[in-house]
Amino acid sequence: MTGEIDLCTAVEFAARMNAPSPSPAAFLLIVDLRGVSFMDSSGVRELSVARTRCLDRGGWTRLVYSQRSIHVLLTALRLTDGFPRYATTLDARMGRSRPVGPWPREGRYAPAPSLSPAGSG
Repeated sequence: MTGEIDLCTAVEFAARMNAPSPSPAAFLLIVDLRGVSFMDSSGVRELSVARTRCLDRGGWTRLVYSQRSIHVLLTALRLTDGFPRYATTLDARMGRSRPVGPWPREGRYAPAPSLSPAGSG
């Protein structure tokens, strides 16, 4: 998936996760979010539905992401235990989750520049 996952694209996102698979491991779902620039609760809802579907059939859902914004969203919704972070699709296949952080500061969360008094530097 690439771009934004929000109310306008959640249906397409869900369709891609629910696409028929010829694999016998159809209920082992790896979702690669590294190309996603934004995700809101609509995307999280679809991930949760897919996760429930997989768990009900004895499978799992694993997320590959590196964006701090996705981690903040999952943390705010208390879903990081259900969706641990995997750095690569290979790590996800092997079940090797990576510790999260330290995350780079982004956008409005960036520290303010330090100001020195006039004439001191």
